Amino acid sequence: MDNDPMMPTIDPITRLPWSVALRPEGAAWIARAEIHAVCVQVSGLGTLMDVFGYRAGHSILAQVGRLLKMQLDERDLLGRHSGDAFLILTQRPYDEIKVLLNHIRDRVFTLSIETAEGRVPEGRFGVAGTDPVASAADAYAALDALIISAEIALQSREQGKTAAEAPPAAPDLGVTAPPAPVAAEEAEAPTPVVVQEVEPQVLEAPSPKPVEVLPPAPKPVEVPVPTVAPVEPVEATPPAAEAHVPAPVFEGVSETSGVGAPTVEAPREEVILAKPEVVEPKVEEPAPPIEAVAPKAVAPKAETEASGAPPQGEAHRVSLVRWNLAEGGQSATVEVEVQYGDKHAVGRVVGRNAPDRIPYLVGEATARALTELLPQGYGVILQDIQSVAHGEHQALWVAVMLMSPAGEEKLLGIAPGNENRYAGTARAVLNAINRRLSLVLNQVSKPSTDAS
Repeated sequence: MDNDPMMPTIDPITRLPWSVALRPEGAAWIARAEIHAVCVQVSGLGTLMDVFGYRAGHSILAQVGRLLKMQLDERDLLGRHSGDAFLILTQRPYDEIKVLLNHIRDRVFTLSIETAEGRVPEGRFGVAGTDPVASAADAYAALDALIISAEIALQSREQGKTAAEAPPAAPDLGVTAPPAPVAAEEAEAPTPVVVQEVEPQVLEAPSPKPVEVLPPAPKPVEVPVPTVAPVEPVEATPPAAEAHVPAPVFEGVSETSGVGAPTVEAPREEVILAKPEVVEPKVEEPAPPIEAVAPKAVAPKAETEASGAPPQGEAHRVSLVRWNLAEGGQSATVEVEVQYGDKHAVGRVVGRNAPDRIPYLVGEATARALTELLPQGYGVILQDIQSVAHGEHQALWVAVMLMSPAGEEKLLGIAPGNENRYAGTARAVLNAINRRLSLVLNQVSKPSTDAS
């Protein structure tokens, strides 16, 4: 019912499943665990295809797909999502996803060339996460909203636009497979053919340059001899550029599975593993002077340390205690109470009493409650609310802005919206902020402990 039986499930170029084929297993995951969606875009692919031809683009897609698969394990699902993008559904926690993206940057997008538009190809990423849904019936709608959030995160990084500027009205997860000729084209994509295609492109590229420069030169002299003289060295120049530019690009790209990845893999892993070893001794050194200088201040801070201790930081989330709607004629008052450990905060908003406006009031009240909960200098602002439908089921998609002394960060949250849309809006806001809140409180509590 979810997949079109007439559409192929395997991409003939990358030999990976299309992203629509991942939805049944992804829906089963989201019904029982927290999952994340990662959109990986191969930026600059169009530029390479314009210069070297479509076979070069297909070769790069196949290489990227194979190298991506090498970085994943049984916790991940990988598929081709669109013309130049891949989709990863993963059960990894958020901290491990950062490490995964670093590995992909270092081991997949290592071979590139410099162009007028920058280095191509280049990897760009959009990441979104969601908590497990309460009902399996809401799983598909929540998964659709999750993938849309990852696409919007990718677009906001690509274009520098606000994540909530123009959210899609409905999920477009089923990417139509390429037409029948594509399968035949893939069979014509061996490396030798790609190299042959590069030669004429390189010879044709420099040829117009001397033609444009030479016409102004002969005007004062009116002698055709200068025109002939530069043409002969032009023919000798392209072979030198030809040997320098295309050879390392496509010979390396088509054979990266056995050459490029291992050379980068060893040093990069050492750098990632070395960071925690250097940070831990730095945190332990200032600890003894704090206990010696202000031993009396340790006892009152026991609550902060217990609530923000590293073992509980991942599992400790802000929870929704209650929400209340009071309607009176033209106005409506919404109160939302949230809790983090033993701390409670209440947000209150008054606005126009209309069915389409009340979800925004609930979201704004939740954002104000979170602002009360956060330390001074931090705040949460609601930006947009959208609903995503899948059959009879519905999920809510929320975009918020987290303000901090370091700057602004756009966050996306998802929650089922079938049972109660108002409560679902509050939970979607909490879903967006929960992945940052424990980190914020831990970072802010450390300076306050040192000061005491």
